[in-house]
Amino acid sequence: MTSHTATMRSSCSSPVTHYRARRRSPRAFTLVEVLIAIAILAIALGAMGVIFRMSLEAYRASSATAEIMRKLRAITEQLDSDFKGLRKDGVIFLVSIVDDPDPTKCKREDRIVFFANGDFQSYDDQTTNSKASVPKKAVRGNVARISYMLASDSSGRTLDILARSQHIVTADPDFANKTVPSPVAFPDFDLISGLAAGAYDPNDYMTKNNTYEYDTDGLQGWWDALQEDEPPVLPDYGLYAMLSTCTDIEISGNQVQGGLTVDVDDPAAIHLILAEGVTDFSIQGWCPTEARWYPSVDPNMDGDVADSDFNVSGGVIDTTAAIGTMWKRRGSWFVTYSPSVKAGNFGSDIPGMGKVLKFTFTLYDSRRYFKEGRKFTHMVYIGEN
Repeated sequence: MTSHTATMRSSCSSPVTHYRARRRSPRAFTLVEVLIAIAILAIALGAMGVIFRMSLEAYRASSATAEIMRKLRAITEQLDSDFKGLRKDGVIFLVSIVDDPDPTKCKREDRIVFFANGDFQSYDDQTTNSKASVPKKAVRGNVARISYMLASDSSGRTLDILARSQHIVTADPDFANKTVPSPVAFPDFDLISGLAAGAYDPNDYMTKNNTYEYDTDGLQGWWDALQEDEPPVLPDYGLYAMLSTCTDIEISGNQVQGGLTVDVDDPAAIHLILAEGVTDFSIQGWCPTEARWYPSVDPNMDGDVADSDFNVSGGVIDTTAAIGTMWKRRGSWFVTYSPSVKAGNFGSDIPGMGKVLKFTFTLYDSRRYFKEGRKFTHMVYIGEN
């Protein structure tokens, strides 16, 4: 009985043991399933990468655009503010040059100098002509001589910086008294006119034009330098030299050149920097008699530059009808040309500045995201001449 029972137990336990031995382990992924999963993951990562790159590009573009728009706003608001107070009874110089005889390749680096009303204060305290014990002082006034042009560095290389200078007209005796020893009056046309006698140091005046923020001669002094005679005669050498100092355009062969020079690492030059990343700055006046902007290359846009306002053979503005360097006196416009000098009344043939000035320039962001920059045009209404 016992033996039989044991046998039965043994035979009953055998199937269970056999079942447990043959039970399968959990099913794994096949190679095809793994490959499909990897492919889906790669597609997802690729899509995420594309989205990330698009987002990054959009961020960079928006940042560059925002930076350019800030520069544009700074430039246009300053232009509007300055020309809103334009003194038409003051001298106005508008200079255009051409560096290449081919007008289609002309290099437009226009400069303008004018007087304007406003609320002006010097950025830095200025050195006076008082005793050494007297400290520097700020200059304040409601009239200033203002200039716009592309700046250059000490080597004469043109920088991508739009510079603006303001020389506040002041009668403060600490600046304007020319009778005291070592005067710092600026400009001093009497001294400049003594260039032939060796009394004029062009480098000294070029430095002053960049560092001094005041003008001790004012509107009347500049008019006096024009020799207000009847009939009008050409201005004296002092004005020519000063124009060359202000604009970096050699006038009347005086071999004096200046313009606005900026050292970005020099704190004393910061007040000259209106905006960085600016190129192709140009100014055109409206020519009402021909209903077009002047000067221009191929004015009728027929592909033939023979009618250009630039003298192709000489590489200068055509002296038969040009803006050149201008000033206004007693309701009439007068002009000097470079390298030759000429004066005449702006009539039907010589357009003057017209009612509107058009400023054209290209702006770049600091990272040069937009390789070609962004070109802008801003117009300033100046009314009747």
